[in-house]
Amino acid sequence: MTEPHANRTNVADSYTAAAEGYTEKLFHELDGKPLDRLLLADFARKVRSGGLTCDLGCGPGQIAAYLKTCGVWTCGIDLSPGMVTLAKQRSPEIGFECGDILSLKHEQQYSGVAAFYSIVHFHGVQLDTAFANIFRSLEPGGVLLLAFHMGTESKHVSELFGATVDLDFYFHVPSEIAMALMRSGWVIDRIVERGPYPDAEYPSRRCYIEAHRPADQSDRQPTNMTRRANFVTRFRRKASTVLRRQS
Repeated sequence: MTEPHANRTNVADSYTAAAEGYTEKLFHELDGKPLDRLLLADFARKVRSGGLTCDLGCGPGQIAAYLKTCGVWTCGIDLSPGMVTLAKQRSPEIGFECGDILSLKHEQQYSGVAAFYSIVHFHGVQLDTAFANIFRSLEPGGVLLLAFHMGTESKHVSELFGATVDLDFYFHVPSEIAMALMRSGWVIDRIVERGPYPDAEYPSRRCYIEAHRPADQSDRQPTNMTRRANFVTRFRRKASTVLRRQS
């Protein structure tokens, strides 16, 4: 079993080393990702009448910046000091700070959390820790929009945007992530999948899961694990079909 905080210093140092190149390449990535913009705009509609929304694992803050254009009161948290510095430079009107999802201490502070590719370095018990911490950080009824690479493989990277790094990337199976979320108490609202946008990103399939913290005890999903698995399978098919039609 991997310790929840293993190799976090490597991750922080690696992204600080790659921060300039990463920001130059990806800060405007949403320009070429119409489905991402659609999902974020819908997420914004659900959270902007509430309190603060956090771009968790924000990097240089491109998701927070986009949500702000949608009328959302946003902030950002990232493990890498170098990324936080660049986020502050790019969007000085948004509050950014250093922090770690695996040791997040916030209690019912946010109306929404956007976590785009923030679990790419997590697997096993780290996922459970991350999802439990995010759950606690949201107000009852608060919404999570999670994005990740689909698959079963892992990949070690020693170079990223021209910088020397030491990073392990993990791809995830949507049904397994949905089950992990439900173990932490989340209610799944939508699961969407898409293929990669050519020339705009790494050529992997992507998954987006929207979930919320239950507002009360009646706002629950099945507790039996077999029923949960069947629910995720049915829901994934239905939600993916609906979003393809919308887009």
